[in-house]
Amino acid sequence: MILVLAVLSTLISAAFAGMVLKQYALRRKPFQLFWGLGLLFFAIAAGSEVVAFAGEWSIASAKAFYVFGGMLLVGFLGLGSTYITFGEKAGRVTATIVVALAVVAVGLVLFSDIDLAAFENAIETGEWGEVGIPTFSRIVTVVLNIVGSSILIGGALYSGIMVWKKRQDKDRLIANSVIALGALVIASAGTLGALFGFGQEIHTIAQAPGITIMFVGFLLAGRPSKKLPEPVQESTG
Repeated sequence: MILVLAVLSTLISAAFAGMVLKQYALRRKPFQLFWGLGLLFFAIAAGSEVVAFAGEWSIASAKAFYVFGGMLLVGFLGLGSTYITFGEKAGRVTATIVVALAVVAVGLVLFSDIDLAAFENAIETGEWGEVGIPTFSRIVTVVLNIVGSSILIGGALYSGIMVWKKRQDKDRLIANSVIALGALVIASAGTLGALFGFGQEIHTIAQAPGITIMFVGFLLAGRPSKKLPEPVQESTG
């Protein structure tokens, strides 16, 4: 059953990634590029789980899971939300920093020696200190996940404030809120698994609905903008 869910998550996220990246090819919106890459990273991470559940973890699948699922996924989704919530200038600056850190961190992981027994324990418990992942890469992973999650959630809150204060696009509020909800479904499942000993299975179960919810948000964000109607002013005459 877990293998089937992992396969389903891989196929869903790969299809969604293709659709969002196709939108980027047509419209050249930076947020679509980073969200499309985030979905692609999700598909690669889920695919590495399929390999593990069908057989066992290998060095290649373990590194793919950590790099694409643990390190890059949330950070790149957060980049997409940075562009759509805070504008292109903020997006470019953030993207430059994130990509520079990610290149170094990923390179260190690729050339590191992974302890597979410790890795399998880490995905169940969240204790990554003995796995063999370089310290810099683990720090970058934590930073990208915290900042990316904060932007996903903060973007939804910020959009809500702007809708009410400046009568801006309500679709942006809905889109960011849906994306944040999907991210929370996946992230909370992983956290609960580590805290209460549910293991990797609960994370795998949450992947398919979580990524589907997020994709709905991506589609909403790609629709043409609509401003809220201005309040009717009562005549004083």
